[in-house]
Amino acid sequence: MWAWLIPLAAGVIGAIGSLARSNQAAAQYDAYARANDYKAAVLRQRADTAHSLSTTKESAFRRSSDIALGKQRAAIAQSGTGGEGSNADVEAQSQVMRELDSLNIMYEGDLEAWGLDTQANIEDYQASVNRWSARTVRKQRWMGVAGSLLSGAGGAMAGYGGYSAGYNAGRGSTGNIYSGNSPSDY
Repeated sequence: MWAWLIPLAAGVIGAIGSLARSNQAAAQYDAYARANDYKAAVLRQRADTAHSLSTTKESAFRRSSDIALGKQRAAIAQSGTGGEGSNADVEAQSQVMRELDSLNIMYEGDLEAWGLDTQANIEDYQASVNRWSARTVRKQRWMGVAGSLLSGAGGAMAGYGGYSAGYNAGRGSTGNIYSGNSPSDY
């Protein structure tokens, strides 16, 4: 008698399960997005630190090379050979090498900072993809709920129809809507 309620109850339970799975999936995507945001922030801090560190290293190198160049000039002056000719070439070469080394220190820091910023941008993109996925799951969850409910309702209607036909057959009815008369009676 109540057997037709079983598919309906199964549909309701399926709908609740579908809703719970969708909410869990959306929450997981949100958690992934927050993790991506955190990673991006850490990478940007590391990029700033790399840039600051390279600036500090470059300044320290320039100070120490200024001292070395000063000692070199003092040695040339003390030798009494003068500041022209090969002595001038050595000093000019030392200044060029100092500048190249300084630029390489800055370039190394800028390159490291660029790499970290690029990784942070990738994390930002991944966070936006995860947020989009969470929104999509939230929008689609009602489709799963509706599908489960409709499936349960269809099963209940089929069960009820079978019960109804069996009930009518037991009463001597043919199940015809014309109050038990067959079409040949007309």
